[in-house]
Amino acid sequence: DVGAGTGLYMKALSRSVGESGKVFAVDISPNFVKHLRDRSKTEGLSNVEVVLCSDRNANLPKNSVDRIFICDVYHHFEYPALTMQSLHDALRQDGKLILVDFHRAPKESDEQRRSWLSGHIRAPQETFKQEIIDAGFHFDQEVTIDGFQENYLLQFTKSK
Repeated sequence: DVGAGTGLYMKALSRSVGESGKVFAVDISPNFVKHLRDRSKTEGLSNVEVVLCSDRNANLPKNSVDRIFICDVYHHFEYPALTMQSLHDALRQDGKLILVDFHRAPKESDEQRRSWLSGHIRAPQETFKQEIIDAGFHFDQEVTIDGFQENYLLQFTKSK
């Protein structure tokens, strides 16, 4: 979980991988990292390892993960090429990357919300998709999810 923040998905991911699996909860904020460590300890999530990343590197071991989940934070990546290269290195061959992010100007939102998103999101979906492809990922599909109005979900596989 890259950009894990407050740990919204931490418990669900921990349960999903089970006791024999491992979840890396990665964040750039030392305060969020402390919160994630405290929360994982309090909730008994022994299969969660919290990682402090930098703006250029996710700080994950090479070939250590099967799935990468990036939800609503990719647009914050200051050095997307470097960050994505570090994630490519961490992902095992044929591993999956799931990206959820905001449309820059969603049709379903009101004008004020569209204006805010347009100023907040650094680039449109196609740019993000191409940045990830350029980092060595193969685009698999865009997944349609009922209820997604401002977001999209893209799935990629690590290329050889």
